Amino acid sequence: MKWTMLVLMALTLLSRFIGLGREMALAYFYGASRASDAFLIAQSVPTLFMGFLLAGISSGFIPIYRQEELDQRHQRFSRQVFWLTGLMSLVVFLATMLVLPVILRVLAGGFDEASMDLALRFSRITLWGVFFIGWSRYFSTWLQVREQVILASLVGIPFNIVIISAIFWSSGHSVYGLAFGSVAAVAAQCLYLWLLAKKGGHSIGAGGAASRDFQGLRRMLFMALPVIIGDSVQQLDIIVDKSLGSTFGTGSVSALVYAGRAMTAVEGIFITSVITVFFPAIARLAAAKEIDGVKAELRESILGVCLFLVPAVFGIMALSGPITSLLFLRGAFGEEEAAVTAGIMFFYIAALLGTGLQTLFSRVFFSLGNTRIPMVAAIISVALNITLNLLFARLIGLVGLAMSNTLSAFIGLALMVYFLKKELGELGFSALLAPLAKVLGASGLMAFAASVLYNGLAGGSLLVAVGASALVAGVIYLILVIALKAVDPKKLLPRLKSKPK
Repeated sequence: MKWTMLVLMALTLLSRFIGLGREMALAYFYGASRASDAFLIAQSVPTLFMGFLLAGISSGFIPIYRQEELDQRHQRFSRQVFWLTGLMSLVVFLATMLVLPVILRVLAGGFDEASMDLALRFSRITLWGVFFIGWSRYFSTWLQVREQVILASLVGIPFNIVIISAIFWSSGHSVYGLAFGSVAAVAAQCLYLWLLAKKGGHSIGAGGAASRDFQGLRRMLFMALPVIIGDSVQQLDIIVDKSLGSTFGTGSVSALVYAGRAMTAVEGIFITSVITVFFPAIARLAAAKEIDGVKAELRESILGVCLFLVPAVFGIMALSGPITSLLFLRGAFGEEEAAVTAGIMFFYIAALLGTGLQTLFSRVFFSLGNTRIPMVAAIISVALNITLNLLFARLIGLVGLAMSNTLSAFIGLALMVYFLKKELGELGFSALLAPLAKVLGASGLMAFAASVLYNGLAGGSLLVAVGASALVAGVIYLILVIALKAVDPKKLLPRLKSKPK
């Protein structure tokens, strides 16, 4: 287990903890209300189209950067991508502003007129954040390929400090402070990442962009196109989720987002940290045509993801109700909202086991220069999810949207494994069966212990009950993993002397 990955997990945990404070503050002052629904919809508008464009750029940037590095053209290439990102941001801003009312009708078709009007006013403010979002992703990817990721993992701290401050201020002054705070927050994270990149040697001069040699940029855009298509389909999935969610009445969108924040927090800690460390290494091996090395890195990263992600998922599922109450049950957020959010959180968290490994496999394909297969897998998975959304929303209700995500995530994972095996041949996954079975068994026993411990402590302080249950269950899991020899103990020790290559 790489020391860098463990440090990233710890720092990301700190950043995500502060991020949960943001949702707790929003839930406390606004609950699941018209204002919170409108704000959360408006906050998603800047990333609606920019998100899939940036996904394509960042996915192609690292492999092409590694190739350009061999010919000493990487600096020119990175500057070209920087200015391309700015141009894309401008185009997205102008196009989205023109059709903003239409977009909101699609995103939140179930909103009443008052909610829709407020969402429109918010969105006209939050859309200015598109420029900062674009360059934040660029600087983050540049730092990742240069393997300068430790301090970059703290980017959520300035973002969340600004937006939490805006929530507090808006509650006593003007609700529009939410929208202005959202823009200020993405500006703060962009400034933070730019300062890190500048310190690391990045230059945003126009010299590289002015060059007529755009060979690397063209290759990156060629690679990015299938990723953009695949991610745009996933954005369609998000639109359907929110649009269907808005039909369940005031507060339904907020419940979906509050539950989703727990999922993204866990994803950032245990999935993004692993990918951040392993993706550049896999890209380097793929560029050198060392396929056996790619497979070995993949197996190690799968074990790394599962070793931490599986117990986290099982534990949160077991305590989804108490965790929701602990995080949000105060102020304007009541028992009814907590119950709905807990049900959604249960299935959202379960989906992470599928989506997390899908993301990892996609990065392997990107490293190999194959972006078509992840696109096809994404289209199939999203089409299935939208179909299940429509069915489960009718049969089960709001929780059905989260349940459909879980089912489609695991079906998508099976597709990715199938395609990857066809691409690389035998992957050697049989060597992972025994350790993964032990991790699953230890995680199941840990989750059972957490549930029993919480029930025994319930009735007193909620914080003490949840905290003590999680702590004791975590210790139980660690003991079981070591006793069962689920992984080589040496891989659990940080290699303090190792440095990124």
